[in-house]
Amino acid sequence: MESIFSFLDMRTIIFTMVITNLVCTLVMLLLWRQNHKRLRGLTYWVANYALQTLSIVLIVMRGKIPDWISIDTANIMSMLGLYLGLKGLEKFFHLKGFKGLNFVLLFLFSILFSWYDFVYHDLAMRNLIIGVFSFLFCIQCVWLLFFRIKRSMLRMTILVGLVFIGFCAVDVTRVFDYFMHPHLAVDYFDAGTFEAFVILSYKILLIVLTFGLALMFNKSLIDDVAVQEEKFKKAFHTSPYAIVLTHMEDGRILEFNDSFCRYTGLSINDIEGKSTSMLFFWDKKEDRAFVLKELDSSRVVRDREFAFRNKGGERFIGLYSAEIITINGEKCILSSINDISERKQAEEELKENEAKFRSLFTRMSEGFALHEVVFNEQRKPVDYKILEINPAFERQVGIQAENVKGKLATEAYGVPIAPFLDIYAQVAVTGEPQSFQSYFPPLNRYFEIQAFSPYQGFFATVFSDVTEKQLAEEALMQSEARFRELNATKDKFFSIIAHDLKSPFNSILGFSKLLEESVQEKDSQSTEEYASIIRKSTQHTMDLLMNLLEWSRSQTGRMEFTPEYLEIKSLVKEVLALFDQTAKQKSISISLDSFPNTTVLADQVLLSTILRNLISNAIKFTHPGGMIELSSRQIGLELQVCVRDNGVGIKREDLTKVFRIEESISKPGTQNEQGTGLGLLLCKEFVEKHGGKIWVESTHEKGSAFYFTLPLFV
Repeated sequence: MESIFSFLDMRTIIFTMVITNLVCTLVMLLLWRQNHKRLRGLTYWVANYALQTLSIVLIVMRGKIPDWISIDTANIMSMLGLYLGLKGLEKFFHLKGFKGLNFVLLFLFSILFSWYDFVYHDLAMRNLIIGVFSFLFCIQCVWLLFFRIKRSMLRMTILVGLVFIGFCAVDVTRVFDYFMHPHLAVDYFDAGTFEAFVILSYKILLIVLTFGLALMFNKSLIDDVAVQEEKFKKAFHTSPYAIVLTHMEDGRILEFNDSFCRYTGLSINDIEGKSTSMLFFWDKKEDRAFVLKELDSSRVVRDREFAFRNKGGERFIGLYSAEIITINGEKCILSSINDISERKQAEEELKENEAKFRSLFTRMSEGFALHEVVFNEQRKPVDYKILEINPAFERQVGIQAENVKGKLATEAYGVPIAPFLDIYAQVAVTGEPQSFQSYFPPLNRYFEIQAFSPYQGFFATVFSDVTEKQLAEEALMQSEARFRELNATKDKFFSIIAHDLKSPFNSILGFSKLLEESVQEKDSQSTEEYASIIRKSTQHTMDLLMNLLEWSRSQTGRMEFTPEYLEIKSLVKEVLALFDQTAKQKSISISLDSFPNTTVLADQVLLSTILRNLISNAIKFTHPGGMIELSSRQIGLELQVCVRDNGVGIKREDLTKVFRIEESISKPGTQNEQGTGLGLLLCKEFVEKHGGKIWVESTHEKGSAFYFTLPLFV
């Protein structure tokens, strides 16, 4: 080996290495310039070659530049280049490397190499360090190229892998040489024949590596092109759209896909060598002419609807797009057609259905509205927006669509809280429909409302105005209550006729017979007694008949109500005159001291009946020697009248019954005077006809006070 390499000194070998590295770096730069956008890792390899070349240049300049540059910096740059080459392979094959470990190796190499340069100046040890660390990086490349990549890529990487095996072999030989032979040289250019062999081996391997990388990159590009071509073919032929490539000048078809055959109903033989005009593919020639003119002016046509015909003459609508492209210097038209006949039919049906819906929407008698719930930051519903309403809703709610669409409910209805917000929000969030009937205060209407959610966060309402129905139901309920009351009145009426009238007439008949006998017997004392009893019974019967007559007239609506301005005290005195003898017989005093003469607006007949019944009751239930007080006072625009006695009073449990016909009570007076059971009912009816109120305050065994109010003369 020494005879082979003796004619070349180390400087000459390294100088040729510089030239080799420069050429290889230029090759890598050309590869990078052409393919760096398509191939990953090329930048790292260019950096590797650049660092290796710069490292050799620095070594050549040894003696002319500081040793720490030509020795330490140059070799560290070379080792860094090896790492970048490894990194480039990892990027190229999309693999992850041992980044942390390799940084540690670079750091150790820098420390050890610098130590044996600055401290011990041992050339042989530095060569050993270079061989060991170079081997560690190269063996990683070998492992990656043969074991970490897919098996299908081995034929692409085998040459580069073998080159790195060669680098590893040279590095191992370099390590063995350190231990097998003595090394006395201190200057690398005097290192001897073996180092010259190592440098030449590196140079040859670098040339082969560059060639191998170029082949690997090109093979990758070829495979990528093949894959892309396969993808294009599959995409082209499996596309659901009809795609056709035609020559622009004569319309000759250059390429077409399976969908084009399916759309046209033509076979491959029918299409090859023909132009689109020869296939009578266009339904209208002017459409084809329009497309050519549009392409000539703007070079592109996008999503235009045209009619086409297939081989059987059937017409279909296609969404047509086209663009002018250049192939081998010739202008071609790349066209695509999407059959939208079904879509157009669906659109027509949708338009028809929408028209039907719009007609239903505008003509339906129920009000319809669509809303969107408005939430605050805490996702709590605070309002809802009116999106759409129909004319029935406008009529029912009394608002115009143009005035409320897009507005919040609080603004549209002028209320602080949106109506039925809680119910509507629950419907919009849960999707569960709700149906309810409610009174809407802003419009004073009753609505039956059905709410449902077409999609999350929205709700629709169907309004039915049931105000008339509700009012009719309420009127029916009132009529039913009135009927019950009238029925009770009828029962009371028959009870009075059957019982209350029967008793006094029996008494009159019985005492009349006794009176007849006493007259025959000329018993003047008995005659006078029987005549008095007959008079009292007759008077009671007369009172009862009068009350029955007035009560029946009030119940049947035949009683006339003619209010006039009266001096009430004068009327009270007239009524009291009727009971003068009755009061004297029971030694009852009647006081009018607190009863000023006041003018009221009242019906004289009805007011007389009220006073007569209240005074009659007071006398009836007052013990002999008792006292009755009539008083009045003005309260606002009303006169409050009070008839107070110190008689037997009314039990607490009976106070609520005195003005109710179905539960009215009739008890005998303090001297067994009989009542009609209708007096207080008449008082209540007649006071209410005047627009007043009547009530009683009483303590059992202490007396009662009956109050009623009348409108004043103003």
